[in-house]
Amino acid sequence: MKLLLLHGHDGIPGDLLPVAEAVRVAITTVSVVLPAGPVRLADGRLAWWNDDDGPAAAALSLASHFGAEPVVVAGFSQGGAVALASARQRGVVGVASIGGFLHDPSDLAGTTVAMFVAHGRGDEIVDVFHAESLVRRAGRLNIAHELVLHDGGHEWTPLVTDCFVEWLLRHDFAHAPEALLDRRHSGSDNADHAPENPGV
Repeated sequence: MKLLLLHGHDGIPGDLLPVAEAVRVAITTVSVVLPAGPVRLADGRLAWWNDDDGPAAAALSLASHFGAEPVVVAGFSQGGAVALASARQRGVVGVASIGGFLHDPSDLAGTTVAMFVAHGRGDEIVDVFHAESLVRRAGRLNIAHELVLHDGGHEWTPLVTDCFVEWLLRHDFAHAPEALLDRRHSGSDNADHAPENPGV
């Protein structure tokens, strides 16, 4: 299994190294990749798109990572939007948005990938409403999803990492059915942890 970890706007791949290490410890067979956003900002910081593009174009820039093996795409903030926009790419079996948002509702149309969503109630950059709206849409589309709400802000907390790793282990994405891989989809740290839900 391959895991892509996508940094946020004004971030760098190294921001998510602690997450990568936690996943590698828990799942020794996983290949973790930390791609760099294609848009350069000041002081060497990066982003996934500028005003002229969007997360769908950024997702296409990751195409070399999508293939015959199972792929999970997880991202923080703007990277979360790119992860969601990757849901219909070949080989993608799971997506995760941490402090992120759904840029285009059509990104989820016709897909059956599993989804992990985490968000801080105190997020002042991307309001928690985006996570709540996302899981409602996932429920209407019968997409299996898990929501973790915590008391922090715009951040990927250690608690979220623990919940994310548990989600990866529970789904055993490394052994996803071959038919799923071959199909191009058509379409403070107190937390509320809503378990996997196939719909509402």
